[in-house]
Amino acid sequence: NIIFDDNVKSIKECEPTKSDCRLLNQRKSLNTPHCTTVRVASYITAILTLNVDNKQQILTQRIEQLRCAFQTLLVQRFADRIEDGMARFIWLINNYSIVIA
Repeated sequence: NIIFDDNVKSIKECEPTKSDCRLLNQRKSLNTPHCTTVRVASYITAILTLNVDNKQQILTQRIEQLRCAFQTLLVQRFADRIEDGMARFIWLINNYSIVIA
């Protein structure tokens, strides 16, 4: 599916800019989720809603691909740029809580 593949590709290619890194290290940005977080949460919710009756394995596998790409984005590309450990933890909780909800 081109739409799905493009979503995963865009997440894999997303790299923090210098401005992103500067913002991540400011206390006020800890409560602001990454824009991809909202997009991924909405996309996964839509897929799960459409798949609720069919339980198609292919969609489950694609959601896992998206989840892996998203986790790499959050942890390895963005959270690791937050210098303060507690601030990093808060930022991750704020992002993951949106996806879990």
